[in-house]
Amino acid sequence: MRAGGLAGWRAGWLAGWRNKLEIGINDIFDELENEVSTEVNSFMPDLLVGTLRKCKVIMSNQWNIHHDETHWPKLFQFTQERIFDHKGHLLPTQLTFIKTPFIPFARGKRPCLGQHKAQDILLICFASLL
Repeated sequence: MRAGGLAGWRAGWLAGWRNKLEIGINDIFDELENEVSTEVNSFMPDLLVGTLRKCKVIMSNQWNIHHDETHWPKLFQFTQERIFDHKGHLLPTQLTFIKTPFIPFARGKRPCLGQHKAQDILLICFASLL
């Protein structure tokens, strides 16, 4: 048998095993997913209010979130505690996002691509004002 033929046979053999393994793993996870969803639905059935078509875009109302006084006391006043810690140091951006419902660049799988550039520009603008 030639070297190329042996390599082709081995690649085909490995592909067969890979396919069998993938099918087995998918079967296990499909069963687990069905069991979890069945258990969750046993506590509370689905509430169908309407339908969404495929590829429909769902957006949150960011204005309402950013103007909710339960999350933002003294809404229209500048308070340093939102930005600085007790020593006067700037809070890390991630900490600000975790502590408050501040969503300027969206969240999830597809946040704004220009988020870091916008933050850099804002930093330069505010630094030049000071």
